[in-house]
Amino acid sequence: MKIYGMTHKGGKDIIHLTHQHTSVAAIEYFATLKQLPLKKFNKIFSVIQIKNKTRNEKMLHKGTD
Repeated sequence: MKIYGMTHKGGKDIIHLTHQHTSVAAIEYFATLKQLPLKKFNKIFSVIQIKNKTRNEKMLHKGTD
């Protein structure tokens, strides 16, 4: 599975992360999470694939020490 992050359009901060097989699955997951239709979700948010595995692991496990 790949890791995807949700951000506001034009924003830099990742709001939420998910593990999904495809970007389409990630977008559908985040739209459902935000309770928005896909069209409206896509106007407000962007979904990006996260490729830096070391940083991802730190972000996902933050506060679990």
